[in-house]
Amino acid sequence: MDTKTFFLLLGDIDPRYLTERRPHRSLVRWAAAAAACLALVLTLAVTVGRGERLPLSNASSGVTVRYRDPGSQSVMQSYCLVPLTEEELFTRWDTLIVRGTIETIRNIELDFHGERFPRAIATVRVEHVYRGSPGETVTILLPCPIGTEVYVSATETAAAMREGMEGIFMATVYDETSLFQANGGTLCLRDIAETGLPDGVRWAFLDTPEGLLYAEDSFPGAAGAADLDQIGAYIETMLARLS
Repeated sequence: MDTKTFFLLLGDIDPRYLTERRPHRSLVRWAAAAAACLALVLTLAVTVGRGERLPLSNASSGVTVRYRDPGSQSVMQSYCLVPLTEEELFTRWDTLIVRGTIETIRNIELDFHGERFPRAIATVRVEHVYRGSPGETVTILLPCPIGTEVYVSATETAAAMREGMEGIFMATVYDETSLFQANGGTLCLRDIAETGLPDGVRWAFLDTPEGLLYAEDSFPGAAGAADLDQIGAYIETMLARLS
C-alpha cells in the first residue's frame, strides 16, 4: 500500500457512525494490531456557514475547499490505521522530517458534492531538517480540524497542535499522484498543501504545555525522552541505522 492509498483510507468516512462524544485528554498510547488495521472513531468540531474558497488546479475536479472556523457541531468519523513497526515508520515512506514551530493553523472543509471532510492546514517554520529538502516553511495537511472546541478521539497528537507550538514532524510529500477521491470528486492534495500527516496519532512529536507528546508505544527506541532535543537525537540514530 503506497502513501496515496493510505491517505484515502484516512478519509473513508461512513455516515452511519454519526454521534456525540465527550472530550478527554491524555498522552497517546498506541498498540498496533499485526493482523488487521485498527478502526478509530473521530469526534470532530465543524462549523456551519461558508468561508473563503481555496483555488484548485485542473488536476482537481468535483470538489471545493474552503477555510472554516472552529464550531460546536459534533460529527463522528471512523477510519482505519495501517499497523506499522518502529522501523516501518521511518522506511515505509520517504517522509520529510523536520523540527520547527507552527506559525499558523487554518481549518478547512473538503466538499465532494455534499460529502464533507473537515481538515486543517498547519504552516511550520523549519528550524532543523533531519530528512528531505523543505523551504523555510512547509505546509502540512492535518487529518482533523484544530481548535479549542475540537476533540478527535485517538488522534491526540494532531489535535493538540496549536500556533506557536514547537515539534518534530514526519510528513509525506505530495506530488501529482497524491489524490483524495470521494463521492465522484478528486482532490489533488498538492493543491492545498505541500505535505500531510498520514494519520493523527503518529508522525509528530510535540512540545506541549503539559510536556512531550507523541505516540510512545509506536517509538520504543525513544523511551525516556524528555524533550525534543532527545527525540531529535533518537531520530538521527534511527535514520543512520536504517540507511
